[in-house]
Amino acid sequence: MTAALLFLDFINNLVHPDGSVAGNGFYREAERRGVLTNATRVLAHTRSRQMPVFPVVFGF
Repeated sequence: MTAALLFLDFINNLVHPDGSVAGNGFYREAERRGVLTNATRVLAHTRSRQMPVFPVVFGF
């Protein structure tokens, strides 16, 4: 079995304080949950294992 990491919707409009929907609570919630800190940690671990990483943007 091959493992890979899928990163979903880490786009500035959602996770940056100046993003277009930041005022709707997306940024605040991402900060509260430590989403970017945890994602950075997981990404570093995945890359250290030379596993594939697939950034995915789900547009709707």
